[in-house]
Amino acid sequence: MRDLIPQVQSLMRLRSFRIMTNRYVSAAAAVVLGFVMWGAVSTFGVPNAAALLPQQPAARQERFGTKFNTAVNGFYKSLDDTFKSFTLTAENGLDQIRAQSIGGSTAKGE
Repeated sequence: MRDLIPQVQSLMRLRSFRIMTNRYVSAAAAVVLGFVMWGAVSTFGVPNAAALLPQQPAARQERFGTKFNTAVNGFYKSLDDTFKSFTLTAENGLDQIRAQSIGGSTAKGE
């Protein structure tokens, strides 16, 4: 009797290759179809609602430095507010601990 293990293994490899190839081919076809449809819409276009509305005069563009400074200042302000709220919470907690009566029994069952 001849050994069938190598033949069975090769058939299993072939079948798994076909299954994986079919999955990837299907996924690739879906991606390509998506890109084709996207390209068709961008090439032929859809009506732009903004083009139909009357044009407003363009607002003056802010300089990058001004935008950057505003963003950084806002970040530091919010960070400072956060730390202040943490400090107030901690102080309130300490005040509550101080206000509790010291002493008292904490043993179980009493």
